[in-house]
Amino acid sequence: MYLFLVLLGKLLNIKSFIHESDITIGLANKIAYHFCDRMFTTFSLEGLKKSKRVGSVIDSSANCVDLPFIDNKPVLLITGGSLGAQTLNDFVEKNKNCLLEKFNVIHISGDKKAKIKTTNYWNIDYTKDGLTPFIKSADLIISRAGSNSIFEILNEKKLNILVPLPLSSSRGDQIKNAQYFQEKGYLYIISDDELTMRSFEAAKAYLDTNKDMIYDNLINSNETISTKKFFELIKKEL
Repeated sequence: MYLFLVLLGKLLNIKSFIHESDITIGLANKIAYHFCDRMFTTFSLEGLKKSKRVGSVIDSSANCVDLPFIDNKPVLLITGGSLGAQTLNDFVEKNKNCLLEKFNVIHISGDKKAKIKTTNYWNIDYTKDGLTPFIKSADLIISRAGSNSIFEILNEKKLNILVPLPLSSSRGDQIKNAQYFQEKGYLYIISDDELTMRSFEAAKAYLDTNKDMIYDNLINSNETISTKKFFELIKKEL
């Protein structure tokens, strides 16, 4: 639909702007780029004269969610996006008791049949209002590496472990997103086929040992832009 609008704008001489959120360009944006007036990008993309890096556009105005937990434990958010992810769901299923010994767990599973809310485990099938309220409420996050999710995590300065979609299920954009963030010193990566309780504990140990450095990197990052500032940039392009 949006590609149709860009083409229509070109025909009617109406300016159009697009945004590429990933480190590699998706097919729709590869086509739309030739007809738009400006492509804003989250990452620096070489060789595209009409592109302008602005970072990820984030609306951080949401409040924390009301947590149902009673125990005073750190909050672990496990999310594969608003609809969940099977690898992460399997990890929780196999290791729930171990996880609940140490954490209050928010699990966005995508499973309508598994909606549960107890004193230290909250299973959510779908979040229509975005991830930000849950990210704000968490102390540690395990997540897929979709661009929108990881930049929301970055914007809230949260310790996180990324489990990107494997090449067998994607064009590799999540792997590249995660690698970029790891090189910046923002997080720890576990590959999809290596997510176990043992690898999670190793990742958490790394984050705990290096948390001061990681927090400094998160605080000093300039990877995001507020919606207000982004709209101001668009006005300047008109």
